[in-house]
Amino acid sequence: MKNKEEVLAPELMAYTLAKLGSYEWNRTEMYNPNRIYEKPAGFYFRFHNADRVYEQLKNCIQHFKGNLEWMIYVSPITKNQNYVIEPADMHHAKQTEAYQVNLELEEVLQDSYKEICEQAI
Repeated sequence: MKNKEEVLAPELMAYTLAKLGSYEWNRTEMYNPNRIYEKPAGFYFRFHNADRVYEQLKNCIQHFKGNLEWMIYVSPITKNQNYVIEPADMHHAKQTEAYQVNLELEEVLQDSYKEICEQAI
């Protein structure tokens, strides 16, 4: 376990949410600080036995006031019910036919892609 002062910015979400319960699985870093446009910031995780925690977390995320609107949802492409926290614009872009064809968020979001990546960080 790290002290908060030792936690790097891309790891802050993992560190903070670990206080709600133990992870069964997670990607610790939300983004690559050396290549912020490579993939949009997002947190991917699953807690051990924490159904109620997800509902509480969903409520917190829905009421969050920041640069972007964020969402939490169960990833449709994993077999283990992994959860995703990401900007709502990214989630909506993933639902489009254009994304389903080429899996390129930058092409779907065009001019707003880099701004969303920056604001998410």
